[in-house]
Amino acid sequence: MTENSSFEEIFKVEIDGWCYGIANYPGEIFPGLVHRVVKELANSFKSAIEHGLIFDILDISLKLSRAAKYLVDEREICFSIL
Repeated sequence: MTENSSFEEIFKVEIDGWCYGIANYPGEIFPGLVHRVVKELANSFKSAIEHGLIFDILDISLKLSRAAKYLVDEREICFSIL
């Protein structure tokens, strides 16, 4: 397993973990919560870029929006990631 494929797996697990956390959040999901998660993921996005990992921002935005039960639009999440 190369370093890049190892990092890709870690990146995917982190995204999936945050999506699981949002989907199972016991309280009310609101835009600020989702944007805070995106902010927490900032270092992961930066590391992915530094490692030359190609990832689909639109797909990640859709996953986060779906986890938030579409209470936060995927375009808004995508803009927040950018």
